[in-house]
Amino acid sequence: MLKKFNIILIIVVLTSLNTLALNYPPAVEDIHFSQRTDGTFFVDIRYSLYDADTVTVTMLVSNNGGQTFDFPAISLTGDVGDSVVPGTKKHIVWDFAKDHPNYSCDQIQIKIIADDHAILAAPCPGVPTVTYEGVVYNTVQIDDQCWLKENLNVGTMIRSDSAAHDQLDNGIIEKYCYDNDEANCDKYGGFYQWDEAMKYITTEGAQGICPPGWHIPTSSEFETLRHSVSGLKNLILARGQNNEDNDRTNLSGFSALFTGYRSEDDGIFFGIGKYTIWFSSTEGGYFVDNQYRDAGTRSLRYDDFGMDYTNYPKKHGFNIRCLKDN
Repeated sequence: MLKKFNIILIIVVLTSLNTLALNYPPAVEDIHFSQRTDGTFFVDIRYSLYDADTVTVTMLVSNNGGQTFDFPAISLTGDVGDSVVPGTKKHIVWDFAKDHPNYSCDQIQIKIIADDHAILAAPCPGVPTVTYEGVVYNTVQIDDQCWLKENLNVGTMIRSDSAAHDQLDNGIIEKYCYDNDEANCDKYGGFYQWDEAMKYITTEGAQGICPPGWHIPTSSEFETLRHSVSGLKNLILARGQNNEDNDRTNLSGFSALFTGYRSEDDGIFFGIGKYTIWFSSTEGGYFVDNQYRDAGTRSLRYDDFGMDYTNYPKKHGFNIRCLKDN
């Protein structure tokens, strides 16, 4: 039996209007909710949905008063997910106790996002491509940000078979390629230790190894991207990654790949098809010998739906995705 516990739900239901939509966005109205008192703690959410075609309905949850919407809500049934038909009396059931047994919180808020997929993944105006060190990169405009559509692949490959194989401050841009195979750099981009990517300076927002007029994003700029895609992994993940090939994948055009990474612990490559991690230009984490040991990253995981922030040691080898200067 479930232990009885107190749940106070403050549910705020919003209609998400994507700024890149090409037609009138769907509308969510007449929203009502209630929590059952029969001991199941199910939450019933009812709403009306208006659009010309079927839409994808997503429910995001915050447990910190709306600061972030990454609280897991997995046990959902009813009018949620792909191909929801517009109409009145739509109904979602959330098995709260199954997802969060013995959990009590008075800061929970909910967003309902209705998406008709009418979105344009467009190149940046006037800058559809960038040629840098012999490689042509595409661009993609996401709200006010102009991003390279591919991970950076610049420099000379060096092998990594142990933790001792660090990239060096020798005037040559050095990169790691997954499994020491340069073909993987061509497909997934190179892996760079933070100091190498930053060209051995610590200035937040520095150009680093990015093309002229571009820079390594700050943690704040990655956070802007996360907000632009409502924190959803699938909106920036390239189609076909780890069998995730649905109508909501890569609507933003960011085209993230599960590239894996190079571990600082043993210099070995790990996680291709499961993870991708980008260094930001923002230092953080442990402060050792008058300098930060770590730097901020953004990552995607195959087993999570969000875009995560973590401080990782600078000696790891992660991807770099460049952002155009304002």
